[in-house]
Amino acid sequence: MEKDNKNLKLIVVIIILIIIISSLVYLLYDNEASGIIAMEAKEIADDIVQNQNITLPFKGVSATASMSNSYPMGRIDNSGRSSIWVFTYCKTSETTHDVELFEIYVFSNENAETVWANSTGAYFDVTPISNWIVDSDEAFEIAENNPGVKEFRSTHSGEFLSVFSLYWDEGNQREVWKLTWRHEGLVDNIDKITIFIDANTGGVI
Repeated sequence: MEKDNKNLKLIVVIIILIIIISSLVYLLYDNEASGIIAMEAKEIADDIVQNQNITLPFKGVSATASMSNSYPMGRIDNSGRSSIWVFTYCKTSETTHDVELFEIYVFSNENAETVWANSTGAYFDVTPISNWIVDSDEAFEIAENNPGVKEFRSTHSGEFLSVFSLYWDEGNQREVWKLTWRHEGLVDNIDKITIFIDANTGGVI
């Protein structure tokens, strides 16, 4: 009888372990599959632009931790994938300084939503982004292997990637990835580290 009880307990333990391992595998798989890289999302955005005959130039893409008051926060995983990418298309009138803005929110399930907006007095003239080679997963890998980023992350428990964006660097005439890791301490004691990566060569700027 005692032997039967021991065997029963062993079977129960094995079942529990199988459930735990299966749950961990599922979570790891879900984490990997829950995001989308920037270039994959850009293909979806390009289809929308073409179908809606949008003529505004492409200005940039971002996956930040606080994207919009109207949308849930984007989640950036540890492989350079995001649950939401925001593609921005805009142009500014040189006479009225009105900005015509078109944004496409591409979600990791490949759904997308579009937002039109106009504003006044926010004049800027930025060269459109026409070519970039380094995708978001490559940029993330380059950044996380940077010695300065490694040191910051190892000495700031609870840090998180708050900014992940691609933009045109007007001063140096090139496309650039910007990644910022942020740590919020007590009493608004905020530390952060930002790294810039050339989106064509992969070099740290």
